[in-house]
This record gives sequence, C-alpha cells and structure tokens, in this order.
Amino acid sequence: MMESYTSEIQRMVALKQYNPNVHDEEIEALQAQGLALHQHLQDSRLKLDAVRLVVTL
Repeated sequence: MMESYTSEIQRMVALKQYNPNVHDEEIEALQAQGLALHQHLQDSRLKLDAVRLVVTL
C-alpha cells in the first residue's frame, strides 16, 4: 500500500517541476493520508467473528 502512495507522491513532485498548478498542499495531503493509512494498518488486529463447525457422519 505504501508503495502506491510513495510512487504517487514522487509523481506529483516530478509533475510540480513542470506544472505550477500542482500545489504543495496536494503533496502534503497525500503524505499525511499515506502516513495515517500506514498507522491504521499497523494498529489493526485480526478478529475472529465466528467459528463454523461442520460434522459429517
């Protein structure tokens, strides 16, 4: 997931050199969103909701 954000941020930084319409706020927002997503993924835990028991005779 972080690879896609990193590549998108790099693309925006490169585009900013040629296009003045790319604002620093857009790049900073992508960075903040990527960091928040990374933090939430790190804090997530797997939770078992149900156990299915199948008995065949």
